[in-house]
Amino acid sequence: MKNGLALGVLLARLALLALLAGCRSTRAPWNGRVDLYGTMREVMMEQKTQGRVELSTLSGDPELVGIGALEQLAGEVVILDGVVWCTRSGDLGTLDTRAGAAPGELATVLAVARVPHWIRVSVPPGLAASGIEAFVEKAAREHGLGRAITFPFVIEGEFRDVRAHVLHGRCPYMGKGPRETEPVRRLLPSAKGRLVGFYTTLSPGTLTHMGEKTHVHLLVKEGEPLAAHVDALRIEAGAVLELPVD
Repeated sequence: MKNGLALGVLLARLALLALLAGCRSTRAPWNGRVDLYGTMREVMMEQKTQGRVELSTLSGDPELVGIGALEQLAGEVVILDGVVWCTRSGDLGTLDTRAGAAPGELATVLAVARVPHWIRVSVPPGLAASGIEAFVEKAAREHGLGRAITFPFVIEGEFRDVRAHVLHGRCPYMGKGPRETEPVRRLLPSAKGRLVGFYTTLSPGTLTHMGEKTHVHLLVKEGEPLAAHVDALRIEAGAVLELPVD
C-alpha cells in the first residue's frame, strides 16, 4: 500500500514538472538578433542618407521593436506593438506624426529586433536621461543579458522636462549647419508614453553617437503624437523598464 502511494506521489510530481516545463517552453526566449540597416556613421558623417528599408514591410508584427530615421534625415521612426510610427519634420517647425508607414516610405538607418517576451523592472523615480545607460546596463546584467552585444529596451511611464528633436535634413551632433536643416525641437513639461531604445557595445558610429552606449527615442500617443530622439528628461515614479527574456 505504501509503495503504491509513494509511486502515485512520484508520478504526480513528474506530471507537474512536465506541465511546468511545457509552460516555460511556450515563453520562447529572445534569440539575440538585432538587424541593422545602415549605420550612424554612414548617414551622419558620410551623408549617405538614401533609403535602405521600406517601413511598411515591418508593420503588423507585434513582437517587432525598432528605432531609426527616415531617408534624407527627414524625420524619426519608432516601431512598437506592430505599428510603425513616423514623425516627419516640416518647415517653420511643423511636425507630422502618423501611425503606419505609407507605401514607399523608407528609413535610411534602422535597428530592429523581434522580442517574444519581456521582463519588467521598476525604474527609480527621478532618473535622468543621462542615467538611463548605467541603469539599463546594470538591470541587463542582473537579468542575464550581460553577454548581449546589442539589445532593445522599453521604458513605459510618465516623464517631465522633456527635450526632444526630430531630424530635418542634418544631424545636430555634427555641429552647426544651414539654418534650414536645423532639427525641429520640442520642449514638453510632462509627457506620458514610452522610451524605445537600444543598448550596444558596438563601436560608436554604428548605432550610437560618440561616447554613448544607448540610442533612445520617445513615443507619445496622447495629445500631439510624437516620435522623436530624446535629448533630456526625468522619469517620474511608477515607470517600468522592459528587457528581452534571454
